[in-house]
Amino acid sequence: MSRDTLAATFESGYHTCTNGVHVPTEPYVSRDRVFRFGPFELSEREGELRKSGVRIKLQEQPFRVLVELVANSGRLVSREDLHQKLWPSDTFVDFDVGLNSAIRKLRQALNDDADHPHYIETLAKRGYRFLAPVTEIGAKGAEQNPQPTSDVATASDTSLLTSSASASPVHAGGSSTRRRVWIAAGTVVAAIVAMLVFWLNRPGGLPIVEAVTQLTDDGEPKSYATKIVTDGVRVYFNEGTYGSPRIAQVAVTGGAVAAVPTAVVAPRILGLATEGSALLAKSGAFSSVPNPLWQIPLPTGEPRRIGTIDVQDASFFPDGRILFARKGDLYVAEKDGSNPRKLVSVEGVIRQPSISPDGQRLLFTVWSGIPGIPISIVESMADGSSLHAIVNTSDSGRVCCAQWSPDGKYILFQRRHEGRRDLWFLSMRPGFLQRVHQPIQLTNGPLSYTFPVMSGDGKQIFALGIKERGELVRFDVRANQFLPFLSGISAFNPTFSRDGNWVAYTSYPDHTLWRSRSDGSERYN
Repeated sequence: MSRDTLAATFESGYHTCTNGVHVPTEPYVSRDRVFRFGPFELSEREGELRKSGVRIKLQEQPFRVLVELVANSGRLVSREDLHQKLWPSDTFVDFDVGLNSAIRKLRQALNDDADHPHYIETLAKRGYRFLAPVTEIGAKGAEQNPQPTSDVATASDTSLLTSSASASPVHAGGSSTRRRVWIAAGTVVAAIVAMLVFWLNRPGGLPIVEAVTQLTDDGEPKSYATKIVTDGVRVYFNEGTYGSPRIAQVAVTGGAVAAVPTAVVAPRILGLATEGSALLAKSGAFSSVPNPLWQIPLPTGEPRRIGTIDVQDASFFPDGRILFARKGDLYVAEKDGSNPRKLVSVEGVIRQPSISPDGQRLLFTVWSGIPGIPISIVESMADGSSLHAIVNTSDSGRVCCAQWSPDGKYILFQRRHEGRRDLWFLSMRPGFLQRVHQPIQLTNGPLSYTFPVMSGDGKQIFALGIKERGELVRFDVRANQFLPFLSGISAFNPTFSRDGNWVAYTSYPDHTLWRSRSDGSERYN
């Protein structure tokens, strides 16, 4: 009996993710009411509080208190009622301390003031009253789109394993002989095609891509886990193997790629100082977040550790202050990393923070913690107020990685759909009667384009171009090596008929389902 291993390998800048989105459950909830008040939406069943579409971090007990208050808007909810409903007699917790703590956390989440309340009013020694008008919209209807509970074996923009594989036995064989074939789907890191520049034109105010120019051709893999930045003369980016990234540069007109020497170990670019004098970078393995933050002088110089703060992502304010993210929290610190202050707290993970050129507005992407799927691009004021989602992940694609245009009037972001990433453009200026502008698609393949950044004059976009393909291979035990299967076609997820005479697979990256004979003949979709 022989055993072959059949594997689909993918050349891509991203990796396969095999976990699902976690949807919290709240066992104490018996109804599926949804309440709206001001910019907030409160869902009992999902155990969620959202502000302008952005999930607000809230623990279970404060959430339960909020449901009681909102459900009885305008009426006194006594401390005794809350005690009986939410603090069972067998709970060994000081009720007064617990309730006071819950109310304090609610006011923080709602940005409310105990002395001048907009939402929760304290009635001394009696209880609390919810002040804001509340609309109860009942059970969530078809218009609501909860996150799926699983997303098995789909590509994710943040899954950063060097390889990922899952195997399951599939029987194939003829009437006289049966053999066991192990199907394995894996992702292999391969070189990014090139650094690209897009030349823009805006006839009638609408941007279009006039031309695409390849800037690099050095054969080195480009890192897909950090930013691209430009000072108008050179473009800075990461390249090298996954575990040992280095900083490289190329002229905005293309040409030879040169290294940026630094003593920082495994530096990953996060930002560029306004005057172009230094790079902001974190050091260490990507999997060991948060990481130390460094300022690396340009063109050369001794790097400087920025305080003692550790980050998962960061960026410079125009005045040199540091905006940085840890898990679901966004902070601002002084230039030297001192005096860190929390601005925003959301449910999920904050990545790709970006500050408008005037320093007044922030952008960032909220990702699910596991498996790391982008949920929405969020905007707020520089002090963390006016938090709201501006673009959401949907059936039409996953969105992330927004960057401001130099004049602050537009943002660039990427959307992934059916295995390809394209660049999109969105006006941030209010339209007539505050009309919300619709995103404009700038690219439509054939490559995937990621991590865009605009030139200072707004006429060019620099981005990474990725060519994605797969190769179907089998492992030959006698030869002790992988050999092409079905001529090494670009495909994945092969599965055989019971008699072993037919095979079905999905072509990559266009995700078309095909069927053929096991020898590759009689192929059709």
